[in-house]
Amino acid sequence: MNPVPKSVQIRPVPARPKVPFKEHLRHVLRQQPLWLQLHAYKFYGARWTWNRLVWPRKVLATPPVPTDPVLDTQQPHVQIICCGSDWDYAVWALKSFYRFSGVAFPLTIHLQGRIAPRTVAELQWHFPNAWVVQAEEASKRVLRHLCDAGLPWLVNMRHSAGIMWKLTDLLVLAGAPKVLALDPDVIFFRRPDALLAELAGDLSSPVFMRDCQDAYLLPRVQLRDLLGVEVAPALNTGLVARRTDAWDLDLVERLLRPMLSVESAGEMGLIEQTLIAAAASASGPVKLWPEDYVINLTGRLDPDRITCRHYCGPSKPMVMTEAMRHLHRRGFLD
Repeated sequence: MNPVPKSVQIRPVPARPKVPFKEHLRHVLRQQPLWLQLHAYKFYGARWTWNRLVWPRKVLATPPVPTDPVLDTQQPHVQIICCGSDWDYAVWALKSFYRFSGVAFPLTIHLQGRIAPRTVAELQWHFPNAWVVQAEEASKRVLRHLCDAGLPWLVNMRHSAGIMWKLTDLLVLAGAPKVLALDPDVIFFRRPDALLAELAGDLSSPVFMRDCQDAYLLPRVQLRDLLGVEVAPALNTGLVARRTDAWDLDLVERLLRPMLSVESAGEMGLIEQTLIAAAASASGPVKLWPEDYVINLTGRLDPDRITCRHYCGPSKPMVMTEAMRHLHRRGFLD
């Protein structure tokens, strides 16, 4: 039975193109751990590859984190999305947050793609009270909600761009009025007092990380002309605290339609962040975390001087060479 109502018009999915043999071989090799290690050695060098082998085992040997039950809707909920290639990063991000914050906020882990049962069991062991939502369950719940709400553009975008889960799933499956969404490559180094203060308050405005520059699908001037919204500059969605009613999916649907009409809409990697920034800006004022909640794409930083760092883009290898070493010195792996 087709779960999508006939009343919701969905664009037909194009026929799957034939995959050249070299592309197929590359896809198969990317599933092999040894191949990935050799590729990492070639791309990142010996030091990073060695750290990638050593640090995960140390972090995964740390004890589980007993968060509060997800049925508790009085507290803020923590949400994170991960896949088969970065689930261990998610473990490090979450354990650094819970370790330094001292809270036990309920946790939801959203899994993308096919995840090995062993990985699911590992996540459930590290966070025994968390709701680990597998992709099939999430798709049923979220697509049903989107279809019932009559949001065909969001239905299509969720099918074609996995990055959209960060917008649709984290909103539809939110378990409390206030949520904290973080990426798997956000690592904490000390108690996030400003973050905890925002979550303890009414959270009247969503709070974002300050990006190095505007990372949107289009320049803000063009977004203003296209959407009629003055999008706030340099918002990054790596660490966001918001109320679940900060913006609604009807607004996102209206913003999405004109955005897909532009030529650069094929660059889907930025569309989720653009939509969230536009929806938040259209709904009212937004706030930024203090400057010690850092995004720095290339430079090394002293973790003793910052609260957290989003190791995105070219800085992601520094999770191994900077973050893990510092956490080890701080007794995080004891």
